Amino acid sequence: MTLFYQRAVLTLATACIAGSAIFFSSTTLVSAQEKQAQEQRLLTDTQIKANYQNCEGGWYSGPRPGKSRYAKDPWLWVVTPAFAQKYCMPPEFVSAELKGAEAVAFRLLSKGDDENCGFGGNPNVCAGEVVLRFDVYVKSNVKLPKAHEGRYYQGSILPSAMLISRQQQEINSLRNQTKLKPEPALKPHFLGQQVGLVGVKDDKVAWSIVALYEQTHFGGIFEGHDYYAFEGSTGFFENPGIKQNNVTRFSVLFDHLVSNKAKFHGKALSEFAHAIELPEAFTNKISEADRTRGRNVVDLARRAFAPAAPASISTKP
Repeated sequence: MTLFYQRAVLTLATACIAGSAIFFSSTTLVSAQEKQAQEQRLLTDTQIKANYQNCEGGWYSGPRPGKSRYAKDPWLWVVTPAFAQKYCMPPEFVSAELKGAEAVAFRLLSKGDDENCGFGGNPNVCAGEVVLRFDVYVKSNVKLPKAHEGRYYQGSILPSAMLISRQQQEINSLRNQTKLKPEPALKPHFLGQQVGLVGVKDDKVAWSIVALYEQTHFGGIFEGHDYYAFEGSTGFFENPGIKQNNVTRFSVLFDHLVSNKAKFHGKALSEFAHAIELPEAFTNKISEADRTRGRNVVDLARRAFAPAAPASISTKP
């Protein structure tokens, strides 16, 4: 294992369990755990270790009742009983309904101050990017349908470079160079729309919500567990089709590498390579966050296609 990889794993592991905002900046409300921690009688260091830091694998560094020092946690969590027991996770995070993963953390992630303008051809209609972020922890022995078995991947985020559009000839040249001298850390494990968040009814895909794209992967982030980060666009929980089809269950699905992506709808969960079944109480919170704090697609369309205001007519002679 290279020194870079060791440092990266240590840094990411600390950020993941602590829920620290080192990597991701956002404004969040005080969580229920944080409020409870602030109101509880403070514990001594000995009591904190006895109550919260006595697990085999590690412990959760976010707010807990009686702790005066903790990392602020902007994530919504759901974890299996086994994961909670190994890492001293709060009991309110635990759900036996989580299937296909050991833990999932969700948050809305703002992509900084960048905005895109010109929606509907109107140069004055702009919107910043807010995405759904899922951090997923699965057992290392789970066989996901990956294009390669590299132990880590980090998608490049180059804000200023996004302002320079390249000619197709240069893009093709860079792609050819990458094929000749591939860098494992720059190759995503999942292709195109291979991973997606869907609504499920009668164990079949009743509604496709949004495609999820791999951002980061670290194999063995914790003992026996791999870490994946996925992101997808916000605003799609507003679609009336979800309510019309009475969809209340949601899953993150991993399709086979060779399957036809156009046939997600109507497929049984058993036809996919892997499924992460999310508890209904957890997805209710995700849906609420998306509707209230994600990109408002309906409002954006209203502003983009609003008729121009009539020009004022001067009454001066």
